[in-house]
Amino acid sequence: MLTALGGILVAIAVAVAALLLLIPFGILGAVGVLLLTAVPPLGAGVLAVVGLLFALATLVVVALARVPVVTYLRYYALLVLGDVDERLDLVPKRRAAIRSHA
Repeated sequence: MLTALGGILVAIAVAVAALLLLIPFGILGAVGVLLLTAVPPLGAGVLAVVGLLFALATLVVVALARVPVVTYLRYYALLVLGDVDERLDLVPKRRAAIRSHA
């Protein structure tokens, strides 16, 4: 349940960020299309570079959105596992610190 909710939230965040990234990269792509009509090899190179940079920027956004969610979910799973069976508690010091503050 938490994984699905986290995935939905990450997908929404990435979609919004990708749309925002599309504005400057779309302008650069339009310049590439104009160059494609005037100087085809140069225009094709510009379009390829703009597309590659957009893909890399989108991957960075995916990582920035996904890593904290996955880290939280795995840590939460470790805390639940320790609650289920004390022999399997891999974070006893952290659990004690959390419980001392609550």
